Amino acid sequence: MKWMMKRSFSISPGIVNSFMILSGRSGHFNNSEGAGLIQLPTNGTFNLGNVTMNTGTVVDISLPFSGSVSALDVSLWWPETSAVHNDVDVSLIDPSGSTVASSISGVSIFERIHVNTKVAGAWKIRLRSFSVSTSQPVFWTFVRRF
Repeated sequence: MKWMMKRSFSISPGIVNSFMILSGRSGHFNNSEGAGLIQLPTNGTFNLGNVTMNTGTVVDISLPFSGSVSALDVSLWWPETSAVHNDVDVSLIDPSGSTVASSISGVSIFERIHVNTKVAGAWKIRLRSFSVSTSQPVFWTFVRRF
């Protein structure tokens, strides 16, 4: 995480949580074990951000890039209390407009996608909220590996 602290902007705890989930090397994730042991991404570029979502909100985040690519990773994390659970899903959409992967866990406070691909171009992350009780901040991280 040292490289994140060298950036000229501040990093919120929500972004750190999202990035740690993205860095998990397990092929699956769950609420008790998370996303696996941490292996920080190398040889790539990243984007990060946050959005506020309400029930039924759909947000598309454009990720144009050119050049080589070997894999794409996306993760989401959102805070909530034990009194209520919010459900937010994520999809990765390729430059042709096709959904190539989705993470739609209904019981988690995070989502994660990993895709091996060689397709460069204007990709999108699509966030979709279900059963969100109040305005919900959602933190996202995207890594393109070379």
